[in-house]
Amino acid sequence: MWKTLHQLAAPPRLYQICGRLVPWLAAAGIIALATGWVRGFGFAP
Repeated sequence: MWKTLHQLAAPPRLYQICGRLVPWLAAAGIIALATGWVRGFGFAP
């Protein structure tokens, strides 16, 4: 288990994983922000 964690924490492997996740997380964040704005400013008042 520690070897697996060490491999995931090693910079080359971590950068590879993060490079795949960042676009998906950015899109999810933009969708969450847009939903919050619409529900907060449109439906709440």
